[in-house]
Amino acid sequence: MSSFVAQVLAERERVKMEDLEKESYSLLNDALSLKHDYMEALESHYVKLMKPLNSTPYLVSFQSLHNSCRAVSISLQEVQPTPSFSDVQLETLSATIEEVKGYVCILKQLTDLDSTLSSAKTNYENRNLLESARNLGLCRTLLSEEASSEEIVEIIESIKRDWTNLCGAVMYELTNMWREYLSFKDRPRSSVKNLKVVQLNVCLKKKAQFLLVVEAMKFLDLQDHTVKTFGSMLLQHVFKPLVEHDCVVKKEVNASMSMMTLEIMIQENSVSPTYAIVLHNCRRVFEYLNENVNPEISENVNFLNMVGKFIDRKFCQLAFKMNFFDSKDIEKFSSDVYSTENFKKYLHEIGFIRFDIPSQGQHIHEMFDYLKNCTILEEASCIMHKKIFETVLVHPIFSPKYQYYRSLFKKVGPLSKDDLEKWDKIPNQLRISKSTQDLMDKISHLLEQAITKDSFECVRQMYTVKNIFDMYAILLPEECRELTDNSAHFSAIIYNNCTHFCEWIISLGPKYRDYFPRMSKNSVVTFSQEAITIQCAGKHIFQKYVKSQISHLMEVINESELSGKNFLKHEETLKGCIRTIETLKSTWENVLAYHVYVKTMGEILSSIMKEWTMKILMTGKISQDLAVYLRVLIRDVLKRLNSKFNDDELSVVQYLDKLKSIRVVLEGSTFEIIHKWRKGEGPLAESLTADELKKLVRSLFEAQEMVYILNNL
Repeated sequence: MSSFVAQVLAERERVKMEDLEKESYSLLNDALSLKHDYMEALESHYVKLMKPLNSTPYLVSFQSLHNSCRAVSISLQEVQPTPSFSDVQLETLSATIEEVKGYVCILKQLTDLDSTLSSAKTNYENRNLLESARNLGLCRTLLSEEASSEEIVEIIESIKRDWTNLCGAVMYELTNMWREYLSFKDRPRSSVKNLKVVQLNVCLKKKAQFLLVVEAMKFLDLQDHTVKTFGSMLLQHVFKPLVEHDCVVKKEVNASMSMMTLEIMIQENSVSPTYAIVLHNCRRVFEYLNENVNPEISENVNFLNMVGKFIDRKFCQLAFKMNFFDSKDIEKFSSDVYSTENFKKYLHEIGFIRFDIPSQGQHIHEMFDYLKNCTILEEASCIMHKKIFETVLVHPIFSPKYQYYRSLFKKVGPLSKDDLEKWDKIPNQLRISKSTQDLMDKISHLLEQAITKDSFECVRQMYTVKNIFDMYAILLPEECRELTDNSAHFSAIIYNNCTHFCEWIISLGPKYRDYFPRMSKNSVVTFSQEAITIQCAGKHIFQKYVKSQISHLMEVINESELSGKNFLKHEETLKGCIRTIETLKSTWENVLAYHVYVKTMGEILSSIMKEWTMKILMTGKISQDLAVYLRVLIRDVLKRLNSKFNDDELSVVQYLDKLKSIRVVLEGSTFEIIHKWRKGEGPLAESLTADELKKLVRSLFEAQEMVYILNNL
């Protein structure tokens, strides 16, 4: 009985597998047929431009094929080998399904592109531009994917051409719809001399389509460009004349109530208006824009917010200049600041500036803060612009001794008497600009004033000091860019200014901590971030100069060929580099803090010595004459370095020991080289690697002697 049941089950499994096999081969045949027919239709339509295309039957067939392929794949995963269906048959069947999947992948890419582009065309023909733009955006994403097969590349390229043409047509329509709703007119008024009229027209009948246009432009990457262009025209044709000339602003609607016009009459040869008039006219323009051109585009984003993203900073720089404020007339100054604050709040309400988005509103917020204490900031700015070359000697705020001799603490046991004496002899002065010292004195006076005032005024003055630090960090790189690129002295002074200023700012913390603005119970606003920004600015300027010098010196060394014929030229080049370094030493040794000076000179010397050492090691063949020249030159260079630089400066220079070892090899006999190497245990092994020594030996010695040395290393 059990044998009969087993036979029945085996027969059932065999029939099931045969059906699965038939279905797989049928799928392969269907996939090949559909791919062939569909590609012929696509080529005829897109490539050869001969026949119109009805994609619907192919899309339906593809969906049926896709579903069948998925069902067969699932069934195949559940099948186990049986006596009636071997592993080889299963592998063949699996390969067939994989082949079908490959064709399905090709068909999917084609159907997605074809159906998306067809939908875009249909929507365009039906004047549904938003959906057409959405389809074109999706189509662009699909076209950016790599072709799943080389045989469909030509079809995809043809579809891409159709997509490009349709994009152009949709963009043209959207641009025209934009202009129908919103347009500028800029024309002179011939009847009155020097009078120009600018009009901003809004077609009220087209108001409903404006949001659709803005939304559709996003899918074609046209939104930002169009909004930015509109913002630039606002600045150029509206706000700039309002600030610079006497203007009259009025708005009116035509008799049919179809067109709202903002008209600005500009008297071009007039004097600049008062600040109050500038604010009044700018507000009227923004009120007009808010009423007519400010739909909500998406959640928490309206049209003016999009415009503000591109021009808010330029607008504030144009409309809120320091010279607009009369700091001598306290009442007028207070009134102007109050009016500015109200205008700022209004711009925030209508979305033109956003303080809840750090990248967008932060610089605007700072700009308005500057206005509250513009006189103080103006004085600070004048100090910053004083001559930087007038310097004074100062002591570092934090002693550099620990920074330079921190390696002593790695010693086991107490410091020796010699260590302590050397510690006390370290120079402890640096040079900074007198203007930086004057600025520090000015800030000290402001802080002392602040702590005598009520809490509100104290916080305001603390923020003014914070703004001075920000201004210093912003102005410094711009003011000094050209000078620091070409002057060792100037770059060092800038570095000292920033480092000393940073340390001084940090030292203010303990003294004024109780007066700093509080963000929460345990959190206060300090000047630490500004201090770090200033320090980084100075460090970047100085390091840029040092790197440029190192790069220049290395180029000079590499330009001269190391050979017997050109040795005198090479010697002069190298000595010229050392003279340049000596010039930097004389410039910096009485300017920079000692530990910075030693580290910087070590970095420059190390780079040059490394480059020269590698040049010697990489020389192919060193003749006897060249070896003599090199021995003498290395001796002279080391002697000159020892005479011009002290032990501290040379202690941080790398590759000097390697250079001395190269000299030993150049001077040494066969026996001496082998003896001083001692199988990697001798003095030569302390600075030269085995490969470097072998390279030198091959360059210096003839065949028999070279082999003898190499065999005994």
